[in-house]
Amino acid sequence: MKSLLMLLFLIIVGCSIDDKSREDRAEIENIIKNTLNDPASVQFKDFRITKDNLYACITWNAKNKFGGYVDFKTTQFKWGKFTSESPVWSPIDADVVDNKCSQDSIDKYNNLLP
Repeated sequence: MKSLLMLLFLIIVGCSIDDKSREDRAEIENIIKNTLNDPASVQFKDFRITKDNLYACITWNAKNKFGGYVDFKTTQFKWGKFTSESPVWSPIDADVVDNKCSQDSIDKYNNLLP
């Protein structure tokens, strides 16, 4: 009986982590879409979030003003309180802070892929 309860607990906790990752990804995708000239053209791939849930990286591409795709780029986000009273995802300059999107950081922090 105890093992059944433990198994159910692990399933529920595992689902909630995956749901949180999906919610975070959707929120970050919306932030990017809201900055684009053609939000419907955006293509996303390679979403990663650190185990501590403080940093996320997403690779994306979208059409420019001339209607052409440029190239995929990776944007780093940080979770925290910036301009609002409640915590939000905010893009940060990877050149200014430790780049959590680099392959070394991905290996070091063992990021999760949803």
